This record gives sequence, C-alpha cells and structure tokens, in this order.
Amino acid sequence: MFQQKNDKDKIYSLHEPHVECIAKGKANKAYEFGDKVSIDRSRDIGIILGALALPGSPCDGHTIDVLLKQLKRINGTQAEILIVDHGYPGEKYFGKTQFLTASLPTQDDTEYKKRKQSIRFRKRASIEASISHLKQDCRFGKCFLKGVIGDQTNLTLAYTDFSLRNWIRSRLDIFFNLFYKTIKNMSLQ
Repeated sequence: MFQQKNDKDKIYSLHEPHVECIAKGKANKAYEFGDKVSIDRSRDIGIILGALALPGSPCDGHTIDVLLKQLKRINGTQAEILIVDHGYPGEKYFGKTQFLTASLPTQDDTEYKKRKQSIRFRKRASIEASISHLKQDCRFGKCFLKGVIGDQTNLTLAYTDFSLRNWIRSRLDIFFNLFYKTIKNMSLQ
C-alpha cells in the first residue's frame, strides 16, 4: 500500500516476508520470486551432490565460500575445477579450486585443449536442464513449506528425488539384464 516502485526492501509476500524478486533477464519470464539457489552436480552421472537455498538474493560471487564448504563436507575433498556461469565474476582461483567460465578458445590453444574446453562447457550448459527438471518433475517450482528452513527442506527433497531417479535410471539396465536372464533360465527348465 505504501510501497513505491523504486523502494528498497519491498515485501512481495505477506506470509513469506523473506521472499526476494530475482531478475532472470529472459523475455518470456523476466522475474521470479523466491530465494536464489546454488546447485552442485556431478560431472558424469548428473547426480546433484548438494544444493543451497540462499536467502537475500546474494551475488553469485559471494556464495563461493559457502558452496565450496558444502562440497568439501559432502565429498570429503575439495574440488579442483568448478565450471561456473558468468555470474561468478572476478577471481579465477579460490584456494586450490580453479573456476572456469564459458569463453571462446584463443588462437594459441591446441585442438586437444579446444575439444576439452568444449566438452566441459557443454556439461555446464546441461545443468540448466537439470534445474528445469527440478522445477517441473520434482515439485521445486513452488514451495509450500514456510520460512527459510522450509525453502531449504523443499530444495533438499527435490534434489534427492532428482538424484535418486537418475541413479535408478543409470542402474536400470543392470536390473533388466538380471530379470531377462532369470526369465530366460526359467523358460529353458
């Protein structure tokens, strides 16, 4: 009622006052309301290793410390390379971890280095599809739990569902082969 267009610290939701307006910069959906989320996904299988709901919509560069601490706590080791988007400006190293952002190869790069860089950045682009599946298939698009803890709980449940589905799909061929061999052996007897 008293809020103006250019005011700071607006309240977007009466029952969830911590919710922020996040500018997406896309034509079809310019804004989203909620918390910013940081997702860590494995390189090969696509299982989400960890995720954080970050209240207050902090700059991506300010979330690196918390992100790396969570990765170290979950994996037991510190990541050597993180492939990040352009929202992580500034430093190329944080401790022992090197940050890579998508860029065009230089003229001095060898064909091997160009190919390796291309593969890495395609895997980085695939996280967008993972976020979309989290929102559509794993009920992460809307949170019905209250507060900051509810947001983190909803995120944890969503990425656990997503990772469990991917793990089962990766192992499904083993189960089908065992089932097929069992049926084949039963029919021969």
